Amino acid sequence: MKLFIFTFMIFFAGCSIVTKREPVKAPPSVVQLFESAKQDLKNGKTEQGTQKLQQILKTQKGTDVADDSAIILGHVSFKNQNYDEALNYYMNVVRSNIRSPREAEANYLAGKTLFFLERLDESSSILKKTLSSDNLSESLKKRALDLLYQVQTKQSNYTGALESLGKLLALTLSAEERSQYRAAAQTILEKEMNLSQVKDLADDSDSSEVRGFAHFFLAQNLADIREFEKAADHYKEVLNLLPNSEQAEVAAIFLQRMEGRKVVDPKTIGVILPLSGRASTVAYKVLRGIQLALGIFGPHKSDYRLAVVDSEGNPDVARRQVERLVMEDHVVAIVGSLLSKTSEEIAKTSHEFGVPSIALSQKLNLTQVGSSVFRNGLSSNTLISHLVDVAMKQMGFRNFAILYPNDAYGTEYANLFWDHVLARGGQITGAQTYKPDETDFRGHVRRLVGTFYIEDRLGEYKHYVKEWQKENLRFLSRKSPPDDLLPPVVDFEAIFIPDGTKALAQIAPMLKYNDVSQIPMLGTNLWNTRALPSRVGRLAENTLFVDSLSLPPEKLKATTFYKEFFETFGEEPGPFEVRAYDSALILRRLLESGVQTRGGLITQLSTVKDFPGVGGPISIDDQRELSQPMSLRTVQNGAIREVYTGTK
Repeated sequence: MKLFIFTFMIFFAGCSIVTKREPVKAPPSVVQLFESAKQDLKNGKTEQGTQKLQQILKTQKGTDVADDSAIILGHVSFKNQNYDEALNYYMNVVRSNIRSPREAEANYLAGKTLFFLERLDESSSILKKTLSSDNLSESLKKRALDLLYQVQTKQSNYTGALESLGKLLALTLSAEERSQYRAAAQTILEKEMNLSQVKDLADDSDSSEVRGFAHFFLAQNLADIREFEKAADHYKEVLNLLPNSEQAEVAAIFLQRMEGRKVVDPKTIGVILPLSGRASTVAYKVLRGIQLALGIFGPHKSDYRLAVVDSEGNPDVARRQVERLVMEDHVVAIVGSLLSKTSEEIAKTSHEFGVPSIALSQKLNLTQVGSSVFRNGLSSNTLISHLVDVAMKQMGFRNFAILYPNDAYGTEYANLFWDHVLARGGQITGAQTYKPDETDFRGHVRRLVGTFYIEDRLGEYKHYVKEWQKENLRFLSRKSPPDDLLPPVVDFEAIFIPDGTKALAQIAPMLKYNDVSQIPMLGTNLWNTRALPSRVGRLAENTLFVDSLSLPPEKLKATTFYKEFFETFGEEPGPFEVRAYDSALILRRLLESGVQTRGGLITQLSTVKDFPGVGGPISIDDQRELSQPMSLRTVQNGAIREVYTGTK
């Protein structure tokens, strides 16, 4: 075998200088033998057919059927996976001193066989020789380029593979083939090449297709890091180099939207909210408050327009929706941003476009994203700080438990609560997490109070079993003790539950069942809703939670806002509607004062002082927070009541 390889390489290096003569026409008897051999192979008589072809190859080397015989024999050997023998037959045509119209094909077949033998360098060399042949048919050129691309990919020669793909894409291809090769090129650029290599391809590749792919990759990369102007330059190259392609369609849309971002409609305000998913009920409350303030509905109609989009509670979706609001709807400002997990992406994207945004989220440090970001809502840190202050300083609690959902909101608030308790000298004696869609809290509560893992209290458990057996000797109906023999270990004075009223309605009864019913339940302003007393019932009277100071129900009902909201939507407004209404009304008043630009609106928002909000004067502080007082609340006689009023 080594000798064969050595002979092959020596020959291949010098075969280009062999002088070849034209073949002679085979005698009729030889032609008849050749046709008979082909018929044998067609009829499955492989041995007979190959013997006839080998006879021709041995005795008729100078005739015009010798090359055909060698190639057919190569096919038979290849099919039988005898690749060394197949290679020898194909090279018989290549190294023959008789000229053959099938020499380029034989070169390709030899390259294919070497690929299967995993002799990649040799395969690459002979395929390149094939492609340099004169009068190469487009079909054979396509097959050779496709194989060369595969060889180069396996060699990790990704630059060469891209060049081969570029040459393939310059041929006549079906739509399916073109899509396949473009996808392959895109995959190589994205997964196998670094940014520097892609830049070199964009500048120096001989293939316009490859340069186009490289520019497309660079454009996408720059767009992802918000370098929109630089991305636009590369997308323009894509339009030139890859016309009528999927990439060109993406480039055209991007460039169109880039032009759109420069246009501002001072009468259009963007609204982004989680209109689908768990928070949709609250989102629609917020939307109605905005609609009333801007005169979309209600008695004070206006010519303002709302561009409303759904964030779906997903940061990536939220980012794309902000881009849409800016580039397609040309909004002058954005309001909404309700959820912590999407608010930062909304704030970042809005700020990068220079669009003022007013968030209703409680996300920590949200306004630090940039000077165009404002917030009308308690920050998570401020809310928890006030809650812990009241619990520890006013009520004297020192030890706490936490029961929280394992989602972005629950984790953030649980961590903040823990940090603030420790910072004030208190301690967390137990913490238990649960899935966001959990409906059965028996195990979670039992873990929290130490009755779930019996082995941890085995001695104590055995004592209670003995006592139970003594009391139940005369009862034979039950042979095993109940699973609630162990009393709960309640080493905490309050339990923090950062979740909505739906979860609380299932947790509170389970706490009572486990003899923890006298422990106050601490929560966030998610509980400040009429659903709290109706869902949780009498157990809601054991809740304590913090929210912005608001008007008592009787005073709220006396406001013009309440009357207009009720008459317009047929329902009573709550704190979410109030906050949304105030935020949108501030925007409306500033726009009506003559502000026409996004920059001007940012400047004017920063100077708002004592704006007449529904619940009292609103000012925007130096952190761009719409500051209002806070209060502690609970449920008394089936209604939410304020029990303590703090400071700003």
